[in-house]
Amino acid sequence: MEAEGNSSRCIADSTCLPVGGYGVWTAVPALPDTSYATNGSARPITLLLAQVDSNSLFHDLTKAASSAISGLISSLVALSLLVRAGHTATYSRQLAFAALPGEAFGYMGSKRLLYEMSVNSTFTRGLRMDLVDQVLEVGQVGAAFESSKNQSTFFLHTQQGSAFGDAAMLLSAAQTAATADSPQVRAVQASTTNPGIPPSSLMSFLRVKPSVAGMVLADFDSSFKYPYYQSEFDNGENVTLQALVDASVLLARTLHLLAAGPDTPPLVVNRTLARFLVADFAVCLLLDTPGMRCPTAAALMNPDIDVYYDGTTSAAIKGYPGVLTWVNSDPKASRSKPNLARFLFNYLGNITALPLPKNVSNTSWWGAPCDTTVNICPAGLACIGWRYGTKDPVGMGRCHYTTTNYFPVYSTRLRYGVKDNVWRWYEDNGSATWEQQYNWPADPMWTESNWPALTPTLTVFQQESTTTSVVTLVVGLLLTAATGLVSWAGMKAFERREKQQ
Repeated sequence: MEAEGNSSRCIADSTCLPVGGYGVWTAVPALPDTSYATNGSARPITLLLAQVDSNSLFHDLTKAASSAISGLISSLVALSLLVRAGHTATYSRQLAFAALPGEAFGYMGSKRLLYEMSVNSTFTRGLRMDLVDQVLEVGQVGAAFESSKNQSTFFLHTQQGSAFGDAAMLLSAAQTAATADSPQVRAVQASTTNPGIPPSSLMSFLRVKPSVAGMVLADFDSSFKYPYYQSEFDNGENVTLQALVDASVLLARTLHLLAAGPDTPPLVVNRTLARFLVADFAVCLLLDTPGMRCPTAAALMNPDIDVYYDGTTSAAIKGYPGVLTWVNSDPKASRSKPNLARFLFNYLGNITALPLPKNVSNTSWWGAPCDTTVNICPAGLACIGWRYGTKDPVGMGRCHYTTTNYFPVYSTRLRYGVKDNVWRWYEDNGSATWEQQYNWPADPMWTESNWPALTPTLTVFQQESTTTSVVTLVVGLLLTAATGLVSWAGMKAFERREKQQ
């Protein structure tokens, strides 16, 4: 371990790395300007948010099942239902979705996304805060189902007070959506005695734009149902698939009602499809095995595999954001991205991509095989579904028009670039004016020590089970007794031989 002092010191000495990762955002339908012109979409934007990770004392054991993944699965299924229904082209509002990492570290993900939007960076071009007037966040929803009532109850949290945007339209849409599945699904407004919205990414958006209408969908009213929020015990034992199915359907209906135009037909929801999708995502995102080796992920990417000292392997997603060694400036490049970010990018890019025209030219890259190193899609297109190789069409991806981008997440006090003729991390005050404008507290700048490759390692073995310990003791005693008996017999035989001589 090389780091010493505080984060500022170790960043200056290049002995630590910033905590962070990559988020993914997409637009439904894809923005009409595939080159991401500055004006982006002229329609007002309803932004859907979900967190993707958490924190705990033991980072490697962090699962974030209830605190983050339950909301993420519900969001993915809801978007899938909307896209498959085929009405998004008739919407009068632009739907957008952002998957946010690092929120357990001072709302790092939402803060970084808002900052990138404020400077109109290549990562967020087309997603304009002046057009975002509705924000809907999906929080903890995995414990909403009550088997005794055969019913899922969801609570709608909004920020009270005249200083904030009017969320009446969001509340109305959600409650109307719930009536379509009543009495199986209930959506009720959270208690007005609550001090405000629960800990959520929405707080970051209200700080920057208080007039935005915001709502958090959750399975609790005044207190969390699950006591293991942001701990290694948040492992999914309280997450029921029925709650996620009900949350997904409620969310899809709500978004459809909010975005529908005068020519948009009613949304017909296939609950069988919703159950299938929830189960599919649960296998990929909640279970250690197969994890990212599940069929849905394996069809879109070749996951990174962890190999342990005993030879076992794992492709389970990480519930902890990890650290960033460098920043890739290409918002559509999948190289060096963690498994979960790559899965979200490829899945969302696949379902939101514009359909390939029947008369597409053979010289066009649209629909052409691609990879991450040789056959790189030109600007405006994304390589979706690459798994391996640069020549085999079976393993290569395809170039698609989709408004799906990565965006880096790390402290706003840091920058990655050339300093002292070396690519490195260093402190930078480029965001200071923006932070002062919206009264952000001092950024905590989370970092982790940079462990050199030759750092000595220590292997700690688990204690054996009681049965194994007892068997080992008995075998040891028997061997000791047998050894003593053989020694005694040998001594007697030797003494008799000595007497005969």
